[in-house]
Amino acid sequence: MIKYGIPRSRVPVAVVFQRRITRRRWWHLFTGDTWAHCWMVVACPFPEPGLMADYYTLKVDPLPSRLHVDMVWAAPIDVLAALLERDEVTDVVELTLDIGVNEIHCPRASLTCVSVAKAIMGVWWPLIITPRQLHRKLLALGASSVRGYG
Repeated sequence: MIKYGIPRSRVPVAVVFQRRITRRRWWHLFTGDTWAHCWMVVACPFPEPGLMADYYTLKVDPLPSRLHVDMVWAAPIDVLAALLERDEVTDVVELTLDIGVNEIHCPRASLTCVSVAKAIMGVWWPLIITPRQLHRKLLALGASSVRGYG
């Protein structure tokens, strides 16, 4: 389906869940130390989507004081392999999103790592507020866990 000359696209993404690596904050009372934070890795094709496209990686990491967005000039599979070698990564969940053109998704709550991840995925799950709950919901919907958590 094409709207205004821009096609809908299916984009591979990964949600990275990690342990607490910073000083303890008030929200860690709800998250615990193992599932303290989550952020997204989005595959970006260049120059356009297709079989011959090179893929680069967009990292979206909501931090307590800012939203950190970084373009990594490496393939997503290489970035995920490097992430899995780090001790602070609890799990990585891979899924494919159907990104539309005129769909507007914004966090509908306070700006947390989970609300940003839900906004990027375009879902409205009001009862999902911690990274562990998001992990369980994604696995229940058929996403694949790299480390085999269930």
